[in-house]
Formats: sequence, structure tokens, C-alpha cells
Amino acid sequence: MSALDQALRQIPFGYEANRVRSDVQHALNSPLLDAVPSVRERERKKALSVVGTLVIRYRGTPYNLPIELVINAGYPRRPPKAFVRPTPDMMIRDRHAHVDGSGVVYLPYLSSWQPRCDLVRLVQEMSTTFGNDPPLFARPQNQPPVQQIPTTPISPSVQIKQDATVRVRRAATLRLAQLKAAIDVELKAQQKLHALTDSAAETERRASQSRRAADAAVLELGTAQDQLRRWYAATYEDPPVPSLKGDADAAALLADVFGGDAAEDADEAAAAPACGWPRFEASLQALRDAAGE
Repeated sequence: MSALDQALRQIPFGYEANRVRSDVQHALNSPLLDAVPSVRERERKKALSVVGTLVIRYRGTPYNLPIELVINAGYPRRPPKAFVRPTPDMMIRDRHAHVDGSGVVYLPYLSSWQPRCDLVRLVQEMSTTFGNDPPLFARPQNQPPVQQIPTTPISPSVQIKQDATVRVRRAATLRLAQLKAAIDVELKAQQKLHALTDSAAETERRASQSRRAADAAVLELGTAQDQLRRWYAATYEDPPVPSLKGDADAAALLADVFGGDAAEDADEAAAAPACGWPRFEASLQALRDAAGE
């Protein structure tokens, strides 16, 4: 039985045991990590510990960085913990961006951990980040090494409080950035909505003006139609009979025009309209010609 399987049998990972085994095995197979799994017990709780060295490249030169990965029960729903473990001849760089004085690693990949995340990607992120900004440096010759096991251990409650404070601070910073981004998006959406509202109001105003103009035109057209209808009725449907007492032929011709009698000549009837304005014009011209004679 492998060391990994022996360690997994001692930790209650439950139904996630296969996922833990797969992720740890893939991380151990990474060329960036040279480590061995073991069981770490703290405060009567057991966790899977992967201790070894991480390969980083600083200015093109590879270095081995001592680290530890701790996988607690609840993985992958809960993120693992990462530590930098300096040897006696090394020191943690003061005020490092991603490592505190006790060696705890803080990375965006860990703070935004999701169940789909894995250890291989974490190892890659640590190698890239620490290659750009190494957290350890060689201890000066005139400075004695610190004790690896302090004579007065740190109280667990104090350590938990410190870790919780750092996590809360980082979570608050991330949440604040998300809120600022959401507010910017909302402001842009409101500006766009105001512009659309103004455009819609202008369109409605122009449409209202067009409707009023159309209504006025329809009313004017109706009035003109009524006037035209009255004029046509007075002119063609009930015209005044002219006074042509001494001219029987003209009276007969006018009666023929307004009476609508059919023409005797078939060719003439086909060529001229039976009634209406064209025939009235022809008849009026005939009357004028007769009066001229």
C-alpha cells in the first residue's frame, strides 16, 4: 500500500476520498513538485500533509522552495492550506505580498477557491508567483537561525484569530472590488436608460404632432368634400333651366343633355359620353355656336 493510501485511510474524507487521491497523485506527478504525503495531526484533527520542495525560476535560474500543502476534511469544497517552510539557513522576506511572517501563503487562487479547482493548478500558481517574487532569502552569516520549534508555542486561538482576520480582510477587499464593478455597470445602464427614455419622449412628441396634423388634414378634406358634393349637386344633379324661350332647338338640346337620352346615331353614342361634364361642355359649345349664328 502506498504512503498516500495509508494516509487517506486515517482521514475521514468520506465520499470525496477518490477525488482527494486523484488530485494529490496528480500534484505529486508534477515536475514542479518533489514531495511525499503524510498525516498531520493538530488539535486532535488529522489532515493530509504534502511536504517537499517546489521548483521556481528566478531570473532564469531554478530554485527549490520548501513548502507544505495541507488538505483537510471537506476538500474540495474547502480550499487546501499552503505554507512556506524555510530551512534554518533561510528567512521569510519581510512584508511579502503573498506570504506572512509565519509562512502562510495567500494567493487569489486560494481566496477564490471553487470545488472545480485542483492542486496541480495551485502548484503552478505558486511556482509562477514565487518565481517572480521569491518569499525566502538566505540568512545572513552573522544572524543566528530561529528556533524551528518555539519554546513557547503560539496559542491555537490566537493563531486562528490571526488567520481569520487575514481571510476576512482579503474577502472584504475582494467584495469591495466586486461591488465597485457592479455599481459602475449599474450607472452605465441607468445612463443608457435615461438616453433611451429621452429619445422615446421626443419620438412620442413628434408622433403626437403628426397625429394632430393628420386629424386637421382629414377634417379639412372632409369639409372640402362636402363643399364639392354640394357644388356638384347644385351644378349637375339639379341645374337651373336657362331662359331660351325664343330658341326651341337650344331648349331641346339642353333637355337632351341633362335628360341623358341616348343618341340616335350609334357611332355618335359610342364616341360621346352619355352624360356628365364632358357632354355638358360639348352642348354648351353647341349653344354658343347657335347663338353666334
